[in-house]
Amino acid sequence: MNKLTLGIILLDMVILGGAGLIYFKVKNKNKPKDPRSFDIFYFEDDNFCLNSPVRKWSCRKEDIECIKFSCKKVRLGNYRGFGEIVRKDTDAVQKIMFDGSVYSKKIKLITNEKDIKNAIKFCIDILTKNGIRCEYED
Repeated sequence: MNKLTLGIILLDMVILGGAGLIYFKVKNKNKPKDPRSFDIFYFEDDNFCLNSPVRKWSCRKEDIECIKFSCKKVRLGNYRGFGEIVRKDTDAVQKIMFDGSVYSKKIKLITNEKDIKNAIKFCIDILTKNGIRCEYED
């Protein structure tokens, strides 16, 4: 490859990167700031609700037998937290996955084991205060 071709490719990459950055900045600027945006669950009246933009899920607090938490190393030193919501009236289990942003309340691209354990402890504290039994598998 000659220098001109390499220069054109590099210039195109810079232009596309800049356009992508501007697009995401403008898109996120108009987004409403929800105080629950980092929470994986919330309580509404007597219901336990998952805070998922993909699929809305809720059930009564009394219908939950327990929530089982665990953490696993997923790749390159990055950890994820996992939860299973076990209900009393059915064998079906609702699964959840989260990262350290639950605890830190800011976007985390890489979550270490300590951050995940803090997030799990934070979730367990909230759930037990609301009368939901929790288990942690280390």
